[in-house]
Amino acid sequence: MLNLEYILIGKLPKTERDILLENLKTEREYGWNVLEWDSAKEHIQEGALAEKAILVSEDAKELSEAQRIGMAALCYLMPEDGRTQREETAGEMEVTPPADMYAEGMEEIDGSFLQHVYERHHHIPWIILKTPRCIVKEFSMEYLDALFELYAGKGMTDYMEPLYPYEEEREYQQAYIEQMYRFYGYGMWIVCDRNTGELIGRAGVEHWAESWSSVMQSVCRGRDRAMRRRYAVRFLPM
Repeated sequence: MLNLEYILIGKLPKTERDILLENLKTEREYGWNVLEWDSAKEHIQEGALAEKAILVSEDAKELSEAQRIGMAALCYLMPEDGRTQREETAGEMEVTPPADMYAEGMEEIDGSFLQHVYERHHHIPWIILKTPRCIVKEFSMEYLDALFELYAGKGMTDYMEPLYPYEEEREYQQAYIEQMYRFYGYGMWIVCDRNTGELIGRAGVEHWAESWSSVMQSVCRGRDRAMRRRYAVRFLPM
């Protein structure tokens, strides 16, 4: 199972490096190994270790190397002009170095944030929140059949749109994962029973273009059953 173990620090301005290292100190309980890119890169490239690491750097060569070996990466962009160190060839257009996400400062970059970047790189659904009985997380294609079963319940589409036909819904959900989650970081999620993993509902934040307002929605499997288990919660527009 993929899991972040190594946080590699590449070339960064000293101030930004110091801020990042200080942020990471507050999360030592997670057990991440914080290493310098120059001293660790040869070791990390061996075997599957690259899949357990993330690089934070502003340097184009370092970021390109991380991409080559399949490593997650966060690129630091200098805020004054939005540029990074990069190889330049006369007459050619500059290209931003490859990375999974970009940041103009390290103030809000900590291990938890880097964990999310790592998960996005490896297509691991984000866990949004946990309660004693439920887990809210991003939808993944393995739940497609269960989603159709959920929507087949009595009354499920009385006040909401039904799903598309199976193949259309499959294409829609795949695009939603790749575009909505990746670019916005929010959307419609799924609610699963924490003990069994069973899909019991959906919840999330949608953007209504008509009113430019965000709306929290929730649907639960089998309304009577959900109420008996006290899963059901009504979310109102924010």
